[in-house]
Amino acid sequence: NSESMLSWLSWLACGSLPSTLLETIKNLSKGTVCGKVWKEGDIAYWCKQCQVDSSCAICTECFEAGDHTNHEWAAHTVGGGCCDCGDPEAWAPEGFCKLHKGPQPDEDPTLLLPAVLKCTIPPLAEAVARMLNRVLIQDGYYMYPDNLISKSGTEYGLLLFNDENH
Repeated sequence: NSESMLSWLSWLACGSLPSTLLETIKNLSKGTVCGKVWKEGDIAYWCKQCQVDSSCAICTECFEAGDHTNHEWAAHTVGGGCCDCGDPEAWAPEGFCKLHKGPQPDEDPTLLLPAVLKCTIPPLAEAVARMLNRVLIQDGYYMYPDNLISKSGTEYGLLLFNDENH
């Protein structure tokens, strides 16, 4: 059946169960970025000297393990989001805590990837690009700035998220 075929293809692409591979990759990044996901009512800290913009914040553990002496900071309850400690695109490296030092410029992050991924990602990415090309262009779907519409008028949408929570 199609579900067992999909499961087999997932194993083939990952070299193990996808959940096992994701856990391995997650463990490789420990120490670089916190990424703790907040629940409704959790406390987050904003620091005027460290945050890149007003949407950036860190969790209590990272705030307490960092040095924000003489900084303008505030604590608030949040309804969601995630900790930006260790992410230089969101938080100043001087404000990172002791546990999350962010990416190190002298380290090649691809060296941490399992060998099977280094072999499977390029052909898999190419296959996905070819499929999208066929479906979106050759099969008569046209992209517009606001949505994706087929010749028959049926609307489609494609959302890409650059985070770990979607």
